[in-house]
Amino acid sequence: MTSEPLVSIITPTYNHEKYIAECIRSAIAQTYQNWEMLIIDDGSTDRTGSCIASFLSDKRIKYIHQEHLGPYHLKSAYNKALSQARGELIAILEGDDFWPPDKLAIQTPYFFYRGVVLTYGHCILTNESGQRLFLRKIPSDENIRDNNPIGMALQEFLKGENFIYAQTVMVRRDALLKIGGFSQPEYLHLVDYPTWCKLSLEGEFRGIAHPLGFWRRNIKSITLTNPLIISKSFIRYIIEFIDQNLNQLHKLYIMPDLPTLHHRYREQLEHYSKHQNYTKGVITM
Repeated sequence: MTSEPLVSIITPTYNHEKYIAECIRSAIAQTYQNWEMLIIDDGSTDRTGSCIASFLSDKRIKYIHQEHLGPYHLKSAYNKALSQARGELIAILEGDDFWPPDKLAIQTPYFFYRGVVLTYGHCILTNESGQRLFLRKIPSDENIRDNNPIGMALQEFLKGENFIYAQTVMVRRDALLKIGGFSQPEYLHLVDYPTWCKLSLEGEFRGIAHPLGFWRRNIKSITLTNPLIISKSFIRYIIEFIDQNLNQLHKLYIMPDLPTLHHRYREQLEHYSKHQNYTKGVITM
């Protein structure tokens, strides 16, 4: 790795005309300047495209437009950008989020150790206006925090806990390509959680006790408006991940209670399926 590796910033966006300028400006304001930004627009119908166009005089910024696919096809957008990325390192900055100016400078040195495949940090949640609400910190348990030994982060991931916020993440590009790029099952509207799960079997992480991203919460987001669907999807993914990686998980011996956890999730998923209509009615009353 060179002394100043190129960082490819992947920025998926859709109808973010109110936020995309602040997002791009936060990249331009980085104290670390060896970056490129690949903005992939999922068929926005507002002024997102024209807002982006005003920044294209900066040759580090590339605009990619596609027909609208929606949140259940995020993997396609992320991987389209990844296929055009030239950097050794990949950072994620969605179109309604933004960064502190020292983010890239803080994270890049951690990758001089080849065993590290992913770094992340504290995340500051904001409201839609960008006003700070509260701080989400990295885990206090060093083994889980740094996925050391390899696989330890799964102790939390396989309980449905995603403690790594995408806007704080930087990933080694080679590690992403090794797992087939960004991951997303067809029933889950997220790429971050399944991608982190797979990367946790590839190398160590580094959790950095510093705010590395601002996450703008939108009250209309799928995550907040459909908690039942998200819960069921997480459980289904965990079951599938365990089934697909059972031999490796047993060899790592990071979760002695894995069979019990696996059985409990299967029962819970079956319960969701049997009582889905009833549960929806209770939640919406």
